Amino acid sequence: MVARTFLVKTVLAGVLAVPCSALVTSKTALIKAAKSSVQTVMQPSGRGSGGAQQYSLNDYMQLPAAQYACVPMPLNSSLTRIRGTADEFKLIVPPMKFKVPGIQGVEVRPIVNARVTVEQDRVVIISDSCVINGSPMIEQIRLNDCFDITVRICLTWSTEAKQSITANSNIDMTLDPPGPFAFVPRQITEAIGNRAISIMLGALQKDFMKNLGRDFERWASDGEYRSNRNKLEIELEQDAASAVDESLLAYLKR
Repeated sequence: MVARTFLVKTVLAGVLAVPCSALVTSKTALIKAAKSSVQTVMQPSGRGSGGAQQYSLNDYMQLPAAQYACVPMPLNSSLTRIRGTADEFKLIVPPMKFKVPGIQGVEVRPIVNARVTVEQDRVVIISDSCVINGSPMIEQIRLNDCFDITVRICLTWSTEAKQSITANSNIDMTLDPPGPFAFVPRQITEAIGNRAISIMLGALQKDFMKNLGRDFERWASDGEYRSNRNKLEIELEQDAASAVDESLLAYLKR
């Protein structure tokens, strides 16, 4: 898979020529993104071999949270279960590059820790933990000390004649711009941040939902695939004391 970098560039003539009195150096920037998408899925027709039962979308969406790491991740991102837990995951987001006139370009690659809760009628993914890696400047300006973030994703599904899975995602971030970014007007910081997060969230969610739909169709029709996942679930329970991350998808490819 070819790596993809999201490039967000703001062309603003004379941004650094704005009088200092007009610059926001202490006010917090509020950065937000929200996306909704629907993925239709096909229920395999008929019963399995030997008259075996048919597996439904509801059955699939009620699988243990650990099995969500079996879904292939798009755009050079990765999702791994945090070993020692049944419902916590580490998501590495594709790199994003920020360019602001007068400031050296910065590439960021967020790493998000999230918890997945499977409920009767929905799956909820929540995170308030994120570490940003990337360009050396990130460490130099201590960017990870300057923001708070909350991510909430809710997956619901419909088992009507036209079956579908719906994702509603929200990201909220508060940022106190450090270093040279403190001299950029708050409105510009928010515009760049909103644009970057919106592009990243939209691209990830769109492709993830496609992969989730395909994974359901394979799971519902492929008994060997279901069996391998069930065996893996047992091994994960036995291995819960370990503290090393494991990718379920990588395991299934062995």
